[in-house]
Amino acid sequence: MSISVEEKIKFAIIYPLGLEDLGLDEIRLKFGEIEQPTTYPGVLEYHASPLLMLEMSLFLKIPTRILMRLDEYKVRDFPKLYNKITKYNWNRVICSEDVHIKVTNSKSRLIHSGRIEESIRKGLKKNFSDTPSKKKDFEKSKSFPIPTLHFNLKNDLMTVSIDISGTELFKRSRIYSSEAPLRENLAAALVFMSEAHKKKTILDPMAGSGTLLIEALGFNTLHTKKEQAWEAFPCFKAIIKSSISKELRLDSKINEVSAFEIDKKTYKALESNFNDKNYNEIKINLKLANSFEQNFGSSTELVLSNPPWGERVKIVGKKSDYFEKIINKYLTKHDLALILPRENHLPNEILKNAKIINIKSGGFPISLVYWKKQKS
Repeated sequence: MSISVEEKIKFAIIYPLGLEDLGLDEIRLKFGEIEQPTTYPGVLEYHASPLLMLEMSLFLKIPTRILMRLDEYKVRDFPKLYNKITKYNWNRVICSEDVHIKVTNSKSRLIHSGRIEESIRKGLKKNFSDTPSKKKDFEKSKSFPIPTLHFNLKNDLMTVSIDISGTELFKRSRIYSSEAPLRENLAAALVFMSEAHKKKTILDPMAGSGTLLIEALGFNTLHTKKEQAWEAFPCFKAIIKSSISKELRLDSKINEVSAFEIDKKTYKALESNFNDKNYNEIKINLKLANSFEQNFGSSTELVLSNPPWGERVKIVGKKSDYFEKIINKYLTKHDLALILPRENHLPNEILKNAKIINIKSGGFPISLVYWKKQKS
């Protein structure tokens, strides 16, 4: 039932659309030149060892999730789908039919996603009724996230996968949140794009609950505290998470981070998030203040922020004027990285010297924008 660490399996790393190339660069940084993946929009697919897949789930910061491919077959009617589900060896990965199921369907004879899920659930129930899991495996699984099975039916070809984490990979660092929380993997993308993890001193002048700075400090470390669904997969019972490649950690140059936050409630969340973590050798400077009224030393190498957009957190005046005010204050002496709405109305004269990656967050078009310090 166990999967050997020497054998190869197929797995897919899922990204927000537009971050595939940056995600591949992160993989090359942290794992070197492994085999070239097969690429699709929002997906990098590998055929490699299961150990590499599990290491990636702990070390990569930009993906949304990692799916292990389980099966693939043609299906054009519901009885065949039901039979396929009843005959698959589910006991090697899950311990009961209590799972989340996500169905995507296009250009196939089976057009009703609800009926597809119904057939899958009936097949799982029959499967576990005939071959129940070992009691020890079942009890262990209760302590970990409920697995999510993905069934993608396209042109009558069903691809079956399982989310090895159970929950999105970006749900990792923020305990206390702000009014407009930033997804950790988008924060990590800005960190990597601006090479924040290579800088010694960084500042977030509108820090919110601190997600960007926390992602910068943790970008080169393994994330082992979060429980993942794969820890309860019977096929991985011989693999202990705490023993996975401790040498994967990379050095970080950051020795000081600073943050301003103007909202009192949000500032409390910022303080709590940093108090909850252990940064023994890092100097942490937090201040409840309006950043536009603050001065700080030129030793800061990078300013990065997810400033208010005037939506959930209001701003004074036009968006473009507000964003230009930020750029004018910080770009003359420091590298600057911002997360902005795609329609930021900034003049081309300002944007032409920036590196820009356009993506979508929750269906909303945004831009990751990075400027190198202007030379005098």
